[in-house]
Amino acid sequence: MTNEPSSDHLEALTQQLDAQLQRIQQAAQTVLDATQKAEAIIQQAKQADPAAPLSAAAVADNATAQQVETKTAEPQQAALDLDAVDAPIVLYTDGACSGNPGPGGWGVHGRFGREVRNQQGWSPDTTNNRMEMLAAIHGLEVLPEGTAVELVTDSQYVKNGITKWIHGWKRKGWKKSDGKPVLNMDLWKRLDAASAQRKVKWSWIKGHAGHEGNEMADQLAVNAISQGRSGALEADPAG
Repeated sequence: MTNEPSSDHLEALTQQLDAQLQRIQQAAQTVLDATQKAEAIIQQAKQADPAAPLSAAAVADNATAQQVETKTAEPQQAALDLDAVDAPIVLYTDGACSGNPGPGGWGVHGRFGREVRNQQGWSPDTTNNRMEMLAAIHGLEVLPEGTAVELVTDSQYVKNGITKWIHGWKRKGWKKSDGKPVLNMDLWKRLDAASAQRKVKWSWIKGHAGHEGNEMADQLAVNAISQGRSGALEADPAG
């Protein structure tokens, strides 16, 4: 007879694997973003005066101008009439964290038929799991109660937590089998309420595997960290 691992043990292993994977993905994305940004700044400076040397001050001035443009260029999105949406609503959610714990961001790429709506937020001091959860929470909370939606996440922590582990936690008064309080209890309660008030189909996909919606959500989450650090995005109070 073999002993099956407990749900708490599986939860801990899942969190560790998610955290390790996110650290690797975040490091790779940070290097890529920095390289692309540097190339863009250098190219702009060359176009302004191809014969002039690229001084540190010129590069800094271009970077500052780009930050200001990012802060003010985001257009106001028109209200979306869900009654007119004639296709399934799909939300792709993702979280990112630089350090874990550390500065983090969350992103939601929503598809409402032919319409697309994006959301993002950040926190100066958080964890990857909290960002993953807040992405799902914010994505659901903007929808009217009773809305049918598929939520696609690359976090096993979120998917297993809301569909499996949460039932045992609630029976035990939001405690794990060892008697300790559930981590991120505030967000689990909020996600539980948001999910219960809507008809949610929970789906999991592998992150950074070429899924367009997931890649868009990841980009929103990573960019949210940069925007937050530059002052272009206010911190999420629940982060």
